[in-house]
Amino acid sequence: MVLDKLFVLTSALIPQRIISDVNKLLQEADFEIPARKYLGLSLWVSYALTLVAFAIALTFTEFLESLVVAIISFVASEALFFLMLTIIADNRARKIEEALPDALQMISANMRAGMTIENAVLASVRPEFGPLEEEIRRVSTKTYGGMSMAQSFKEMGDRVRSAAMKRAIRLIIEGSALGGQMAQLLHEIARDLRELANLRKEIENATVMYTIFIIFSTVIASPILFATSIYYIEINELIAKNIQTVSPGALPAEASSSQGAFLTQFIPGTASAEERITASEMTTFALTCIIVTTFFSALTLGMLRQGKATRGIKYVPFFVIGALLLFFLAHYGLAEMFKSFISFR
Repeated sequence: MVLDKLFVLTSALIPQRIISDVNKLLQEADFEIPARKYLGLSLWVSYALTLVAFAIALTFTEFLESLVVAIISFVASEALFFLMLTIIADNRARKIEEALPDALQMISANMRAGMTIENAVLASVRPEFGPLEEEIRRVSTKTYGGMSMAQSFKEMGDRVRSAAMKRAIRLIIEGSALGGQMAQLLHEIARDLRELANLRKEIENATVMYTIFIIFSTVIASPILFATSIYYIEINELIAKNIQTVSPGALPAEASSSQGAFLTQFIPGTASAEERITASEMTTFALTCIIVTTFFSALTLGMLRQGKATRGIKYVPFFVIGALLLFFLAHYGLAEMFKSFISFR
């Protein structure tokens, strides 16, 4: 098709190393699409979003600022395409890891009943295994098609983003090559995987307090404190502006007390631009800090609870959106709470 050729041509300048990495991610996510086609599609979508973001930003800001927004939009869009593959591959691997002990246990039971390993693998296919069912079918199909069982299992391990899965397959291949009792070996591997799953659950239970602390500090406490700081700066700017309006030029000459000297820092003309922090600058800093801290706190949570930072990516939208909403709500609440006291506002 024309679009397919266009996508492939668009990705022609992308290095082969990136193509290989994306192709591996596509296999792990079980996407039947060539890597160059996927990358070309992502580039065109990113170009479109970049133009839209640039056009919208240009109506509110200057050209250079709009250009920065466009570049950020392009990078964020491309990152989302890679993150989407990573999230799908990790979720698929998690489901396979959960079903793998039962599948190995069933294969072991079939072999104890007198089946060959090829027949035992085919007979263990069950719909309740989810993504693992399709992988077992592929192994059986390739084995009956003439491929060795070891090679079939190795290819299955390459299609799953799971260290536990790769370790189990390596043990199966080595045990088969050494002529061990495969039924007993599969039974022991299934038992080890269950113990590993139980250990992970214990780790998750033991890290509940750390999880609560991370969520509270980054999603709740940090936005509220930032909102309070910004509102405090806004009140100081407002007080200084009203003092300067009431007696222009008088305060800098008479500001002998520490309070007066402090207030002069917020009055235009009494301090250099480098010495003043405006509410708008503080708001930009606060929003940036909230987004960055919530992003990395989500990754930390994934590493802490599930052993992989990428498994915390799914928490990022909830953390970022929740923290930003709380920030704006806290700022609005403070303004409504104290507006009766600030009568000159």
